[in-house]
Amino acid sequence: MKDKENSYVLRMSALQSELIELQRDKISLRLNGSESSPEEIVCACAIAEQGTYMRDYIGAKGIIRQIDFTYVKER
Repeated sequence: MKDKENSYVLRMSALQSELIELQRDKISLRLNGSESSPEEIVCACAIAEQGTYMRDYIGAKGIIRQIDFTYVKER
């Protein structure tokens, strides 16, 4: 069980690092339609019990400008 918990913590840490880097690159981060911080997105992903968050990449001329995280409920 400890290995599973450690793996989960590492994934959440990696997600937060990724989002911080994207934000530094001036990519807007949104959670369910609202501007959000990397910490808010990681927290939402961590507590999503009945579903997950899908990423929607929005860009122009081949450059990503925004990433929307939208909750998707499992069936």
